[in-house]
Amino acid sequence: MVAVSKFIEKQLLLNGCPKDKIVVSYIGIPISSQEPIEYSDKDTTILFVGRLEPVKGCEYLIRAAADIQRNYPSIMLKVIGNGSQREMLEKLAEDLNCQCMFIGELDNISVRDEMRRALVLCSPSVPLENGECEALGMVCLESQTMGTPVVAFDVGGIPETIPPSLNSQLVKDIDYKSLGDVILSVITDSDGYSIRVKEGKKFVDEKFDIKVCNEERNTIYGSIL
Repeated sequence: MVAVSKFIEKQLLLNGCPKDKIVVSYIGIPISSQEPIEYSDKDTTILFVGRLEPVKGCEYLIRAAADIQRNYPSIMLKVIGNGSQREMLEKLAEDLNCQCMFIGELDNISVRDEMRRALVLCSPSVPLENGECEALGMVCLESQTMGTPVVAFDVGGIPETIPPSLNSQLVKDIDYKSLGDVILSVITDSDGYSIRVKEGKKFVDEKFDIKVCNEERNTIYGSIL
């Protein structure tokens, strides 16, 4: 059985699957050859990309962004994606006076362009009571290859997308205050920002190149057939 992350491998083991029957093989992404945008030239935006469903945790980000904007009014939250919670989230943003643009769905090229220009991408996915949880976190990988740091809750397979040297960008407590604190620490870190970008991109480009991942998976399937 092929698991797309070590997190999924762990879930399979907990459900009785023999360890020797599991192989972890990551899903890769197309690696960007574009140079990252410098900190001073970035848009002052926090970016969310994903389905507007409970598991994606966008509510936490809207609350965190509203808090941040009280002291940093130039910061804008952009939300890319649609889902059953959109109307509720739009009302929440309005009630909290959060400067938030709901963009809807975009094609992959446009999404990557938004990622490249944002100051930070936030992936506030949360585990649900029914067991649903983020298996890996593809947007985290795409954002980093585009040269934009990621802040996320420390859940599911998401930690596997962040280099160990940047684990301070993983939020341990699932609450919007903690999320906002970590986002703020990244977007105000003008001196260390380029290091975050360089380490994140290097980690993703070396470990999640879709060409390498596909070759590895083909080798796995070839050994089975």
